[in-house]
Amino acid sequence: MKLKIIIVFACIVVAANVWGLKLLSFPGWDRVREKSTDIIVAQCLKVPNNPGSSIDDLLDTDIQIDSVLKGSTNLAAVRLRTTSWLRPGEYYLIFAISMDRVYNAFEKYRVIPLGSYIPPDLLIGKAPDEQIQILFQRRLDDLHRQMTEEEQEKQRLEEGIKK
Repeated sequence: MKLKIIIVFACIVVAANVWGLKLLSFPGWDRVREKSTDIIVAQCLKVPNNPGSSIDDLLDTDIQIDSVLKGSTNLAAVRLRTTSWLRPGEYYLIFAISMDRVYNAFEKYRVIPLGSYIPPDLLIGKAPDEQIQILFQRRLDDLHRQMTEEEQEKQRLEEGIKK
């Protein structure tokens, strides 16, 4: 009986934390870095077959850790629990809290897409904070390029509607 009560209590605590985390606004990168037990660069290996009914459901995704910027983890295949939809073969900068080889990154801002290729020497010999800055800049450059392409597409479509 005591075990059932403990399990129910643990489930309630976890659920409250998940819902609470989703309601919090972005606290700033300094706080995210400080509260993350692990900061990693990982490649998505496999997404869940049955992701759930809601975009806010937690997804258990298999990832391969390629680089550790903070934490004491090994370069290995692990499980990432997140609300972000990852793409197999793509790389991500992940600010996680790990427990028993499961990496939790519930808030969307904790999982930053990096694309399908990262040059092998991009981060070598650089301090962790510098590595994070390099990856932020890389993502920002990708977003600028994507926004420019989408603005051009928008203009073409608007031109087509005017006729």
